[in-house]
Amino acid sequence: MDCLKIILDCIAAIASLGTLVLVWFGLRTWRIQLKGENKFKLSLDALRELKLTLIAVDDYRNPFYPAGEIYDAYSKRNDGKILDNRNDIDLRKAQKYAESDRWGKIIDKYLIFEDILLRLSILIDNYEIDLIDGKRLKDYLIDIRNNRIEKEYADEEEKELDNASTEERIKYRKENRENRLKISAVLTRQGKDDIWGKNLEQYFDEINKRLRKYIK
Repeated sequence: MDCLKIILDCIAAIASLGTLVLVWFGLRTWRIQLKGENKFKLSLDALRELKLTLIAVDDYRNPFYPAGEIYDAYSKRNDGKILDNRNDIDLRKAQKYAESDRWGKIIDKYLIFEDILLRLSILIDNYEIDLIDGKRLKDYLIDIRNNRIEKEYADEEEKELDNASTEERIKYRKENRENRLKISAVLTRQGKDDIWGKNLEQYFDEINKRLRKYIK
């Protein structure tokens, strides 16, 4: 009886150990699978939000503003008041409001992208996954921000010439032509010669390649 009891105890111990091993392997497999699923989801979400941010950037750089967009931007800031397009002052304000709304959409989308990308970077332990040729998406947006400020200054300077002579206005525009072109190259689509826009497209292509390995 004692021998049988010992044998049974050994079998029970081995079975318990086997169960623990199976549980450990099961948990390990589950953790690996969960980590893979998280990489997949975060990579997919990051690409989606990056693309939506770039769509917002492209919309911002479109020089055409539909009348409805301008009217809505004005109405939103004036308790529903309807814009009188014969009032040049209000019309300029409305156009500025519409531009500001487009910029706000870029920032909103970018913040979502940045949050998702940070979580992915922590998971894969790579904090340079979004660094392409020394630039991140943030650097492109800073470029837009800086040129927005430059444009505001340039517009104010030109506005001060409203009462100046034709010769003075022509001279001013010649002297500031290069600066205006530089600003426009960032803030406005340039068709086939849109170098800034193409650089941003290449940035997306590289990020897409890097994240594709997690989307399988």
